Amino acid sequence: MTDLAADLYFPMLVLHSAWRWVVIAALAMAAVAALTGFHTRALGRVGVIAVDLQLTFGLMLYLWLSPIGMSALRQSDGGFEALFFGLLHFVAMLAVVVLAHVAGISVRRGATRRGGLIFLSALLVTLAAIPWWRPLIRL
Repeated sequence: MTDLAADLYFPMLVLHSAWRWVVIAALAMAAVAALTGFHTRALGRVGVIAVDLQLTFGLMLYLWLSPIGMSALRQSDGGFEALFFGLLHFVAMLAVVVLAHVAGISVRRGATRRGGLIFLSALLVTLAAIPWWRPLIRL
């Protein structure tokens, strides 16, 4: 790990951890908006942007800054946490990004109920893939 990566690891981890609350709120608001028809396009866009930013933060951690990320897959005996962060969390969150974008497209095309259900699915996958056993906000 380079000095720059070591210096950026903790602040990026705090940002990624805190931003999860924005993602949860944005997906919930996008789902409710799409299902009720209230400010559907705007809140759908906010939900997609929040998820995309979280993906950016997560990829920076996974591919560059985190000592757990890519190295977890190389270890044969990393335990549950290595498996979770090395594979499960990553794959589930990629699914959330795909679901959020599909929901946003559905909402823009006028299929608001379908978009709302897909935003709701993205929210449920997000909640399932968050490591709730870790600190909720790292300070």
